[in-house]
Amino acid sequence: MQYTKYLSQMIAAQGSPNMDTAAFRKIMNIVHLEGRNSVLKELKSRLNDGKYQYDIEILKNDQKLAGITGNFPPDVAIPKILKGEMI
Repeated sequence: MQYTKYLSQMIAAQGSPNMDTAAFRKIMNIVHLEGRNSVLKELKSRLNDGKYQYDIEILKNDQKLAGITGNFPPDVAIPKILKGEMI
């Protein structure tokens, strides 16, 4: 949840960012995918049967996340998205 944590810290320090609709959608997709992966990883750790059943879904989410963020770290990707450079 590195992007979500970075965004949360940024909002706490600077307030809500101004962004267009496309940037808002990308940010929400990032938050959604990271939250979804967090839940899947938690389920995987709690359930003993079928340990690998969540791995494909986690991998798909990671690939979608990489597509949105360009594999940039949060301190690079989030500002680029907010400026409209990664839309």
